[in-house]
Amino acid sequence: MVFIDADDFIIHPDDQPIALRCLQKPTYNFNARRYRVSGGVKVSVTEPIDPGSMIEIETTIQDRPVTFRGRVIWTKHTPNQLIQLGLIFENSEEAYRARMVEQLCHIEHYLRRQLAEGRTLNARHAANEWINQFSPHFPQIGASLPTD
Repeated sequence: MVFIDADDFIIHPDDQPIALRCLQKPTYNFNARRYRVSGGVKVSVTEPIDPGSMIEIETTIQDRPVTFRGRVIWTKHTPNQLIQLGLIFENSEEAYRARMVEQLCHIEHYLRRQLAEGRTLNARHAANEWINQFSPHFPQIGASLPTD
């Protein structure tokens, strides 16, 4: 298993449902150490997916499905019976798409949290607040390419 600094990964909010679809199983010689990693996304799942697998992640933003694709670079079992997957991206367009989708997921999470605390807030105001408070510290991610 490869250890990569978690600060380089965007943590997908646990209250934002996702669906995963495996697009490509790993080749028998997949080696995560061969990758130069430029950040990624961390998601929690209940079923294991082998490192090296290419997957499609789907979630819903404002009742519309959105997807992005990533490669599983590492897995980690958690104490609460979930499995964390570290996802990387093989081109800058997919990394950009994943980062934008994840920002929208975090804004929806922020809106739900504010409503649960009794604040009356619409999606636009929640987005403005989240952007002002959190976007400067939101991890940058880029393409993570094989080194050989």
